[in-house]
Amino acid sequence: MRRRGLISVIVPIYNVSGCVEKCIDSIIVQTYSDLEIILIDDGSTDGSGEICDRYEMLDSRIIVVHKDNGGLSSARNTGLSVATGDFISFVDSDDYLENSMLEELKKNMEEFDSDISICNFYFVDKMGKKKNFRFSKNNFVSFGKDKFVNIQNQYDYLTVYSWNKLYKKMVFSNIRYPEGRIYEDSYALCDILNNAYSVSYILKPLYNYVKREDSITNSFDTNHFDKIGSFNKKIDFFNDKGYFDLAKEEKNRKMTCLIINLSKIKRYGIKDKEIEKKYYQELVNTNKEVKWKGATKYNKFYKVFRKPSINILACLLRVRDLIKKQ
Repeated sequence: MRRRGLISVIVPIYNVSGCVEKCIDSIIVQTYSDLEIILIDDGSTDGSGEICDRYEMLDSRIIVVHKDNGGLSSARNTGLSVATGDFISFVDSDDYLENSMLEELKKNMEEFDSDISICNFYFVDKMGKKKNFRFSKNNFVSFGKDKFVNIQNQYDYLTVYSWNKLYKKMVFSNIRYPEGRIYEDSYALCDILNNAYSVSYILKPLYNYVKREDSITNSFDTNHFDKIGSFNKKIDFFNDKGYFDLAKEEKNRKMTCLIINLSKIKRYGIKDKEIEKKYYQELVNTNKEVKWKGATKYNKFYKVFRKPSINILACLLRVRDLIKKQ
């Protein structure tokens, strides 16, 4: 029989034997104990799967699923198919939780009668030093169109990820993560929010995101073009809903992302003319849609700019200046 209040915690695991124990330990000791801890061994070859099996023997709340490697989305989707709880939470296997995270998220969800409860998080560097964004606003809830407005404003970095949240399981009733892509969180975000009546926020950091030198956000390869696809999905979603102002703002954000990634292509010396052409063509086409004043001249300047030491911050400041003047 399914227990009311049961939280299914889904942890995709792939070759993280050096840190997965800290992650699992942080879930086991949660002050909210009515948990179903689902460890998805996504074809690990470094002993991570064996570590999961050992934990399964130690704690009756733990369920281990071994599968062939299919990537993060595949592992999350497997976890969703196994989960029996009324609530869902995702944890990345190289991160860890503050002891009261799940309890505080559930209390926040109950207080605001929300379908998704979101908390702030710490960035943790390789030395273990933590930092987070501070807000003056208290915990709050957003409804209707405001759910999507929060994607565009200063709370975007809280909203976009899958792992700093507690969801009512029903928001995933017709949704799964797209497999074979990176930036899978962004692809699924609008559909997940659309299934939720309201979303509540805790501005206290309760999740620890461990920044890794080899992570997607700290590296670059041609698969990063998937992020542009996630922007396009959100733009189409907002247009279909009639949120044309949000679609326009998303195009501005897409322009910034395109310029950042073009700069990374230069900085990392990636010799792929085809992917560079795709980025540049998206930049030109999106510029036509949002009609930045003087942007065409800026694009031409950027296209021939070859110095590997390009100052990304200066580039972004110029982009933001163009946005304000459009």
